[in-house]
This record gives sequence, structure tokens and C-alpha cells, in this order.
Amino acid sequence: MLIDSSWLPRPATTTAPYALVVLNGHYSSDAALGRLRSGARFCVCGDGGANILHSFASARTSGSHDLFSLRPPDAIVGDFDSIDPTVRESYARDGVEISELSDQDSTDFEKCLGRVHAWCSDAAVGAVPAAELIVCAVGAFGDRLDHEFAAINVLHGDSASRFKRVLLLSEAASACVLPAGRSVIRPDAALEGPTCGLLPVGGPCVCSTSGLRWDLS
Repeated sequence: MLIDSSWLPRPATTTAPYALVVLNGHYSSDAALGRLRSGARFCVCGDGGANILHSFASARTSGSHDLFSLRPPDAIVGDFDSIDPTVRESYARDGVEISELSDQDSTDFEKCLGRVHAWCSDAAVGAVPAAELIVCAVGAFGDRLDHEFAAINVLHGDSASRFKRVLLLSEAASACVLPAGRSVIRPDAALEGPTCGLLPVGGPCVCSTSGLRWDLS
């Protein structure tokens, strides 16, 4: 498996198709979110994640940030216990698809991945097959530890395994699951590094590495 950042949007560059999930956690870089939103084939907010996208969009409208426009999401899903009613009304006026899902057996992240997968299956909109789509999720880190662990748990579940790759992004890090077998990590030095961490989750794992400062064997 190749792990790289070639999918990130860059000026005058064609990148791999990806979808954007905005969760209700910490994310403070409107410039980075604007770039991600500009290149995303599909964007879904999980409940209060809509508040984050809307607040950044409002700040850009009143400011001078015009390099990347923060377009509304394509959809908002969740049990809607944290979305601001005025944000919901604003996006409804913009024609955003809003789906209230009261199921408490799945997290908002899982609900978002389910909506992305449904989009992948919709040939009428020229969607990308799930097996070819990268999903990047912002807002999974930085607020509550239980939410962070829940997001990491989702990466190991069926809802994430249907996609080419699912990434958790913050301003300073990205995280994904490495499947069994050989993986190659190819960082973009302009955007990533210099650190790289390999963490076992849920149990011990056996691995060896080459090319790191302190390789494992």
C-alpha cells in the first residue's frame, strides 16, 4: 500500500479523487480547510461539523481570503444534537441535503462514511467507486479524547474498509490504518514530516521498517 499526499489539491494539478468529512472537533486552519473543500468531489458534515465549516465560510466572506472559496457541503448528517439551528437553516436555504439520523448505534463519523458510500454508488452524479476514493476527515482530533478514540476505532471498521483509504487530518498530523502486508510511506517534505509514528492499536503487532531514523525489526 502506498501512503502519500498526492491527492491533496494543488494549483494546476490533477489529484486523486477524494471526499471530505468535517466532524465536530478542533480544526482552526481556514486556509487548509478551504483547499480541502475546493478539491473535494463530495463533502459531508457530521452534525456540529457544519458549524465549523459555516463559521470559516462566514469569516472568509467578511475578510480578504479569496484564494479558495469555502463552498457549502453537499450533505449534513447526524442526530443533530450539536448543530446550531441558524447554521442548519442557512444551509437548508443553500439547498444542502440535510438528513437527521437518530440511530445511536453509530457515530456521526460512521454516518458520514455511510453517506459518502451512498454517493459512490450513485451513477447519476458521476461518482467515484468507493474502492478508488480517498476519504479525509477533519475535526477528529483535539477536543475530546473519547471522540478521538472513537474515530480511530472507525478506521478499523467495515464502514472505512470499503474505501481506498480513510485519513484523519489535523493541522499538524494525518493518521490512517496500515493494512497487513507491505506499505510504502512517501512523504511530501513541503507538507509533511519530519516525524512518523507507528502505533499498535488494540493489540500487539509485528512489523519491520527501513528508511526511518530508528527502524524496527
